[in-house]
Amino acid sequence: MKRLLPLLTLLLLAGCATTPKDEPTIPFTQEQSAALYKKARPPQVFGLTVYNSENGPFFAGASRLHPGQQTERPFMGKKDSLAPVVGLNGRGEEGMPALLDTTAKDNWLTARAALQLGVVMLSGPGPYVSQPQHVYDEIGGLAGLAQQVSLENLLAENVVFHVRAATGPLGPLGRWASEPAPEVVLGTAFLRAFSSVQVDYPQRTLRFSATTRYPTPAPDRLVAALPLKDVQGALAVEGALDGDPITILLDVAGDFELVMNEPPEAAIRRLSLGDLVFPPGVNVVSSMDQGLGDTTYPRIGRRLLSRFVVTFDFRGKLVYFERPAVGKSDP
Repeated sequence: MKRLLPLLTLLLLAGCATTPKDEPTIPFTQEQSAALYKKARPPQVFGLTVYNSENGPFFAGASRLHPGQQTERPFMGKKDSLAPVVGLNGRGEEGMPALLDTTAKDNWLTARAALQLGVVMLSGPGPYVSQPQHVYDEIGGLAGLAQQVSLENLLAENVVFHVRAATGPLGPLGRWASEPAPEVVLGTAFLRAFSSVQVDYPQRTLRFSATTRYPTPAPDRLVAALPLKDVQGALAVEGALDGDPITILLDVAGDFELVMNEPPEAAIRRLSLGDLVFPPGVNVVSSMDQGLGDTTYPRIGRRLLSRFVVTFDFRGKLVYFERPAVGKSDP
């Protein structure tokens, strides 16, 4: 059989340049996966060091930013959509739909997006395989590297992505966002490289700051400031459910109010995050019904978070919840 170059193989896997809504998901064959690695490179070539962990491979030195760079990007999609999807640029491609997910440890993309971004597969000497932990998805990922991507004028270099090992869309990794459906997921492996990342739901805007520290919010707007925790790569805080202390994941991509593994009832009487107390009767749904599989920790989704401007201050290891600026509550 004629040997195919990796990029040509990806082109054949990806098909046309657009993703039909009904495009099926077909896992890579052994031959397709092997062809993908014909020109794989070791991570050390790009200045990366790989560490093994119980959560999968960790690539130290990835997602390099330029000091002082900042950007503000609007949500894509309909005006009433609160899915944090923004346009990612790279290798001549502009506006590739990228979903920000604070529960995803890794960055993900489709085979088509890997081709468009010129992703080079990484091998050391075997493939670096990852399995999503934040959603239920039996299809794993294969690590590769995009040498440069950008969010408008903000550049990020040597970004490690995990190519979903199948043709078709991202499936559960895209969190069922649509119009546009994400081709890329920016997880905490990408976000933690920044000094701060802000999700301004009322203005449907994401703000990224490479190195400039986020200033302490004004007292009249600050609702709560909480220590930012890491739970298996997901972003979390300490809170309370009906008065019982518990660790809660902040799921900016989740289209729900509250998710639990086995909800005790259909609504929670009292949910609080420090000084932030949500109105009584928070709707809670099963994690299985949301396609997340079994979950250890409850998650707060964007149907609750969207009332606030949420800032992840990675340098200060804090998360801020702020009221919208006066006169800016409506997009």
